[in-house]
Amino acid sequence: MRVQIETGVIRFRVDESELVRLLSGEAIADVTRLPNGRALRRVVRLHAGPPRFAVDWLEWSLSLPIGQIVDHARELPSRDGIRFEIHGERCALAIRFDVDVRDSVRMRRG
Repeated sequence: MRVQIETGVIRFRVDESELVRLLSGEAIADVTRLPNGRALRRVVRLHAGPPRFAVDWLEWSLSLPIGQIVDHARELPSRDGIRFEIHGERCALAIRFDVDVRDSVRMRRG
């Protein structure tokens, strides 16, 4: 999983094997070891509710609606991802979820 941060947007990009794990009910995580010995984790999971984004000191947790991710998976390969808006008390945060399909496209081309 790769995470990209821009002003007002956080983009989560997973590869196809990570998508399979998500669709099977597994959470996927990306971990960055920090110099002080701690680790910053970014976790993505699917659930039955609306999109949620929670931030703890050392963990970002993104929960995405399973139905929309299943529908998106059926449309792959596609360059288009899914965009979610998560509204808070002070502002809204845009979340982009993309699936990197370059490996399977490369395999299909031979």
